[in-house]
Amino acid sequence: LASPITALGGVDDPRTTETGLAAWHAFTSGRFDIQWFDGNHGFLVSEEERVYELLIRRLLQGNGRDYSAAHEELETRRTEALFQRKAFERESN
Repeated sequence: LASPITALGGVDDPRTTETGLAAWHAFTSGRFDIQWFDGNHGFLVSEEERVYELLIRRLLQGNGRDYSAAHEELETRRTEALFQRKAFERESN
């Protein structure tokens, strides 16, 4: 596949190694990179904002879209989704 791959890892995760993440490169002939985040295996939660920003940048790069305009649209949708999630959590309690 020529699809780009970005491998993500938590710097404090003892189960994740540079070699392990680098192995993902074998699955693409396209762009490959590794991004490290603070935290352990749960970095997707603790570093949610940074992961979110990275995913937006990568997805928009693949589409050739202007990052700033698309980011504003996605941020609006994300804010709406967070508001709905918090409202649901309040109703559930």
